[in-house]
Amino acid sequence: MGPEVMEMVTEHVFATRAARAVLRTLQDATLSPHEKDLARFLANRMNDELTGGGLRLVIELAFYDLARGKSGFQGESIPGSLTGLQANVLAALRLAVPGLFAKAGAPRLASELADANGEPK
Repeated sequence: MGPEVMEMVTEHVFATRAARAVLRTLQDATLSPHEKDLARFLANRMNDELTGGGLRLVIELAFYDLARGKSGFQGESIPGSLTGLQANVLAALRLAVPGLFAKAGAPRLASELADANGEPK
């Protein structure tokens, strides 16, 4: 791996680490209770070494579990406000994920997630 790639990966890991810490306690007044619970739910599933593809996979698996209504992580429950949600509500929450990362102070991660969703800039 070249130095440019290592620098990019290191920057991504630090951004993910910082976003994870903020997502756990995100209390922005503009967020719905579902979005706040989703932020904590995602933060609990993230680890400090995630890169772009790994972060997207964690998010996809989290939404898979939310759609099933059962956590794939042993011993982890799904927050009450996120259980039993209809598919259209889950789809809206999925679109809110980049915004959660932006509010968590990770605009680059937010942009990457928005690009992965095919959202316009």
